[in-house]
Amino acid sequence: MSEDKDLDAGLQAYKLDNHAEAICHLERSAERGNAVAAYFLGQIYDHDTGFFNKEKGFKYFKASALGGIPEGMFFTGQALLFAWGVERDAREGIKWLERCSELPDAQIRLAQAYMGNFGPEGLD
Repeated sequence: MSEDKDLDAGLQAYKLDNHAEAICHLERSAERGNAVAAYFLGQIYDHDTGFFNKEKGFKYFKASALGGIPEGMFFTGQALLFAWGVERDAREGIKWLERCSELPDAQIRLAQAYMGNFGPEGLD
């Protein structure tokens, strides 16, 4: 248990797949600057078909990235590389991926980017 009751309740609801309730609690926690809450909101908005909203997903992933969550940095970088919920900015996406390069998935995306495997437009 943390000192953030909204975070605790939101994570419990998330684990039970009650994403509507999770959003209520996690948004309050994220508004107070909780990067973990922002990350899980990003997950909900990016992956849950009932709440699917790439723009909101990006907003919360970036908030979690700014709060130091490596997985949030990864999703922020990917969103920028592939224009998922945000205008494409491959160079900025690579910067975010470099910040979380300890994650194996980030290493793979960075290798692909360095090899130029992002279509005809390359790195902008």
